[in-house]
Amino acid sequence: MLSKENLEELLTMSDEEFARKTSNTPKVKHKEEKEVIKSKSPQFSKNIHFAHRERMRDKYLDTGFENMLEHEKIEMFLFFLLPRKNTNEIAHVIKERFGNLNNFLNARPADILEVTGLGKNSLVGIDFLKKVSSSYHLNKDVGITVDLSTSKNFIDYIKSKHIVGDNEEFFCFCMNAYYKFIKEFKITSEHSEFIEISKRSFIKKVADPDIKHVVIIHTHPKGSVKPSRMDLKSTLNLIEACSSIGIDVYDHFILSRTESFSMRNEKILDHLKNNDLVRAKELLGYFD
Repeated sequence: MLSKENLEELLTMSDEEFARKTSNTPKVKHKEEKEVIKSKSPQFSKNIHFAHRERMRDKYLDTGFENMLEHEKIEMFLFFLLPRKNTNEIAHVIKERFGNLNNFLNARPADILEVTGLGKNSLVGIDFLKKVSSSYHLNKDVGITVDLSTSKNFIDYIKSKHIVGDNEEFFCFCMNAYYKFIKEFKITSEHSEFIEISKRSFIKKVADPDIKHVVIIHTHPKGSVKPSRMDLKSTLNLIEACSSIGIDVYDHFILSRTESFSMRNEKILDHLKNNDLVRAKELLGYFD
């Protein structure tokens, strides 16, 4: 209850003084208290978050992708998946769990969804961005003339486009009569058996009147680059498929992270083109 003195004081105040005196809003007396209140406001958090993203962007532009720390690469990738979230903590969780960005991108969807903050929209975003990147790398060289003067030149070119991963993969590299690149496509991947490739489905992919030569690129990420018996049989199948529509199999390269094998250079391809699978096997030491 107000005392008589307090009541008289209020009655003599101006409207502005009266409103300030009777307001229920606590006064902030110290700079530190002002900063605490400011930091809790949504607008302040948004500005801090935006400023951090700007710094990350500037670092990427200044130093390049290769010089970024692994968690920074992950965080910057998350910017596109989670435009309104603070991705720093999530990036550290992903780094701790998966080790690096590549492992995260290749992880099973169920494992990705176990990361707090990521959902089905994130899975769609990851899949879409991977496909955009793959499409760009597969087709960015349309129209260039491929240097086939030496196997090393071609292998260096292929390795600039593909990193030998953890799974066995097969690609077909298509060129015109003048060895200009037309397109590239993945034949199969993961643990699919190369011999199971359907001739019909392969012919559909190379049935282009401009395609005159193809090169098969095959990765052996964990083993020797020496062709297996199955590799020879499947190569023969593809030679037969291409021959039926007038396309030449120029070479079949097998790549590991450190080695390469050219069936053309080792004369294996010549025997396969002559339908002499037995002699091709013998050249590799298979006597069965």
